[in-house]
Amino acid sequence: MFIFRIVVLILFLLGAYSSAASAQTETKIQPSPSVKEVIAKFSEQKEMVANELVVKFKEGVTEEKRAALLRPLQATELSFMDMGNFSLVKAPKGTDLTGLAAKLYRCNKEV
Repeated sequence: MFIFRIVVLILFLLGAYSSAASAQTETKIQPSPSVKEVIAKFSEQKEMVANELVVKFKEGVTEEKRAALLRPLQATELSFMDMGNFSLVKAPKGTDLTGLAAKLYRCNKEV
């Protein structure tokens, strides 16, 4: 019985130590980006550029998956912002961006 109590005490102390150690590690929770942050990220010289569109993808969509979703629309990803999962997408010249956005949204659960 004495050995059982010692083993339980050791397990308890190890559990308390690991809890204290994990509490000391910092977990930074990043808030969703504001509209100003998104605009600042994707606008460099001009506010709007012809044939470019900002697309918000769902969490966890890989670069390869984004490229595969854009390929049938002949669009390409120019840049990606991890915070918020926003992509700056370039469409072919003369593309109706409203129609392109509608197609992306309707046909893909990742957008």
